[in-house]
Amino acid sequence: MNRQRGSLIIYGLIALAILAALAGISHSIYSAGFDAAKLECEEAARAQREAEAAQANAASTTLETGNAKAKIVYKTITKTVDKIITRDVYVRECFDPDGVRIANAALVGAFAAAGQPDGGMSGSNASAGRNGSDGVTQAH
Repeated sequence: MNRQRGSLIIYGLIALAILAALAGISHSIYSAGFDAAKLECEEAARAQREAEAAQANAASTTLETGNAKAKIVYKTITKTVDKIITRDVYVRECFDPDGVRIANAALVGAFAAAGQPDGGMSGSNASAGRNGSDGVTQAH
């Protein structure tokens, strides 16, 4: 019985050694496949980075070429816009300073520069009130 027990232990150890060898072989095959797949992914990522860098360099070159050809042009555009403002203060005083300037320019046929004061009205009485009277307000 002892002999059978010893041979069973030897057969068990041999089987265990065979299983360990198979596990080692399986692990090495798996590791080799994993390393190959990892290397393949790294190569693909490197190739993609190089392609994106080349595309970025081409776009940068195109932009710089376009910027070198660009020319800055400044144009001054002046426009007079007529507008009618209806407020109670204008009913009483008729025109604001810009309105007086535009009206005077229209009377003489020449327009003064926008935002610039023009000459005083001819024949104006400095001591008179705003509406040209002697301080008495008349209804319009």
